[in-house]
Amino acid sequence: MQENSIGRGVIILAISSIILKLLSALYMPVLSHILTDDGIAIYTVGYDVFIFIFALTSLGIQPAITKLVSEERTIGLDKDVFNVLFISKKFLLIYGGIASVVFAILAKPLSILFNSNDSIKVFVFLSPAILLASILAAYRGFFQGYNDMITLSISNIIEQLFNVIFSLFFAFQLVNISISWGSTGGTIGTTLGAIGAITYIKYILNKKYQSKLISINTSEDKYKRKSHNNKILKRLFISAVPFILIAAIQNISAIIDVFTVRTFIETDINIRTATLKYYTTIINVPLVIITSLGIGIFPKIIKGYLEKNKKELVIQTSYCYKLTYIITIPSVCGLMILGKDIFKLVFNRDFGYEILLFGAVALIFMALSTIQNIVLQGMNKFKFIIKLGFISLIIKTLINIIFIRINNINVIGAVIGSI
Repeated sequence: MQENSIGRGVIILAISSIILKLLSALYMPVLSHILTDDGIAIYTVGYDVFIFIFALTSLGIQPAITKLVSEERTIGLDKDVFNVLFISKKFLLIYGGIASVVFAILAKPLSILFNSNDSIKVFVFLSPAILLASILAAYRGFFQGYNDMITLSISNIIEQLFNVIFSLFFAFQLVNISISWGSTGGTIGTTLGAIGAITYIKYILNKKYQSKLISINTSEDKYKRKSHNNKILKRLFISAVPFILIAAIQNISAIIDVFTVRTFIETDINIRTATLKYYTTIINVPLVIITSLGIGIFPKIIKGYLEKNKKELVIQTSYCYKLTYIITIPSVCGLMILGKDIFKLVFNRDFGYEILLFGAVALIFMALSTIQNIVLQGMNKFKFIIKLGFISLIIKTLINIIFIRINNINVIGAVIGSI
């Protein structure tokens, strides 16, 4: 099979990411007008905890699947590439299902923990999305490892498009009942978006690889296939554990921010929580392009490492860093200079924009950290990433607690902690 170039893969993912962030850039301002700051705060509490669970069940597993698929392709075992998909899908169906049920059961305790009783319904309605996102992660991990960036990108766009349309629709309809129901409606599109993406990606899989799928199911006897599948499952589990730990460390930061803001700020906590959400929405626009860059380079890093091709590793890593600086430095300058205008234009707010002055600086370090972690993951340097991430997490939590308590700093303390 002809290899897709890293440049083409990155361009495809970057374009799709820009489309996704344009949708998000339209989505959050409209949702904020529908729900107001109180509704956005309720939505943020439920959604940020969901993202953490999503990281444990999907974001943590997807790169492990990509890694296995890339390894099998590198050593020429095309048949085992599809076995990885089948086994990972079954595993994630069980794993995601359990996480989904637990998430729904813990809805009330979580809402109490985050000082947001109105978030109970948000937790419950988001729970099915955990299962669906887990299944989707198996397919995406396969297509990413197979370097099929077009299918991967289109599935992302379909998911986000469904998410935006249906979330805004249900939020608009249900907010007439209450703010909490409106916030809940703003999460329904997450589940429907995952359904749309799964439907598309299964169609493409059957269309492109139907002959290979049939041959795999009939090429081995039942006992031999079962034994081989158990080996793949074991490899998947061993590969997934470090990725899950890394995803947990990376995504628990948002929960720490929301928890510390809602615990240590005594007045206007919903407004402060909403300000934090608006900041992350804006800062994620350039950051998602960096993440796409990492997704595009990940299979190449794995291949270069397995083949002990140091020159290829240096070339790909240098290419990533150059693009990272090209994207982040102008973004930081723009956000710092135009922060007030951006907040006014996007969220119709004359206050809270100060968070962008500090948050723009954090973007540089977040981008570099993202690329570094992806490169190190491709080279199996998991212990280093986990140790460093754990230490950073402790430092961030302490800084959050110290600075958020100060009245003149409050929510900006979360950004200082991130830096």
